[in-house]
Amino acid sequence: MDYDVSRNFIAKQVASHRKTNPCWLAQVIDQILKKYDKTPIITFKKAIRDPSPEFDLVKLLKSRDRVGGLFNFPCRGHTFSDKSLIVLGTPYKDEATIWELASAIYGFEGLPKSKYERRDRVEECFVAGNMGYEDQHLRSIQEFLVSAEISQAIGRLRPLQNDCVVYVITNCEIKDWTFQQFTASELFEMRRSLRRDCADAYERYSQVACRKLQDCGSTSNAEICKELNFNMRRGREHLARFKNYHKQKIDCKGHTVRLKDGATIKG
Repeated sequence: MDYDVSRNFIAKQVASHRKTNPCWLAQVIDQILKKYDKTPIITFKKAIRDPSPEFDLVKLLKSRDRVGGLFNFPCRGHTFSDKSLIVLGTPYKDEATIWELASAIYGFEGLPKSKYERRDRVEECFVAGNMGYEDQHLRSIQEFLVSAEISQAIGRLRPLQNDCVVYVITNCEIKDWTFQQFTASELFEMRRSLRRDCADAYERYSQVACRKLQDCGSTSNAEICKELNFNMRRGREHLARFKNYHKQKIDCKGHTVRLKDGATIKG
């Protein structure tokens, strides 16, 4: 994968990055919306009511005209006839509900002792960050409430009554649901292929490297770049790709490669 972006561009992107930056979310949601017409979105309140620039997902969407309505968790009382639904985010747990359940299960001594604040929690492959208490005995209650809120949001589409597809985008594990991990690019074909000019340059680099290895048994990035009149820095990128592709046939030391005894190589 080669985006051919400058270091200065990357530096600017890193400098402007925010922990709550939703740009990747906008890309994923946009790909979903392209598949359907007027898909409703259920998400966190901050993205629905007077959103700040970093949470204004709809403004960032290229397919905003396909959004069939924005609703915040838990979206009670709504039923949708649409064929698809997007559920986005990890809802907060109602503090009064936690106290009520803790009192019913553990009694007065089981009420929360810690402060109710945003906390990050690791669950197997998931890192969920939302409001909650530190008390370990309350963890199962809080996990149940979060899963129940997400399940309720999904249930508003009445999937048993309608033929529909529900996309759940959350960093929280939903109990009793099976899942398979994959990248967004794998699901929506968002990967960018190697630029044609970059691919052509690597092919030329590879051919010269293979010829020199066959003729001399060893070569270096400097020798190959000199013959092709290539920039040394870009040549190092080609050499790294070459090493990875032919790692079973060559030995590497710095920017020098040597053909293994008995090995043959073709460009």
